[in-house]
Amino acid sequence: WGRVVRTWSIRHTLALVLWTAGMVLFFYLDFTLVYVIVTALLGIFLNLGTRQPGTKSAYSVFNKGCEPIAGPAQTGTSDLGLLAMQGM
Repeated sequence: WGRVVRTWSIRHTLALVLWTAGMVLFFYLDFTLVYVIVTALLGIFLNLGTRQPGTKSAYSVFNKGCEPIAGPAQTGTSDLGLLAMQGM
């Protein structure tokens, strides 16, 4: 795990100034809540990123053949394991 250092740049400052200017404009138009919700959703969707080819999703329904990732306990396999330990 490498250490990630993020610095505040001119780009971040410009984005904050533009977002604040938009907030002021929408405040005068009485659409402040709409502006905040829409920009929050845009921020979420623009920062989702993509998975590398060949990597699996944590949600098995998104993997080819609904294949789960290695490691986490699963309901079906733990039930079978308990039955096997009890000799049933």
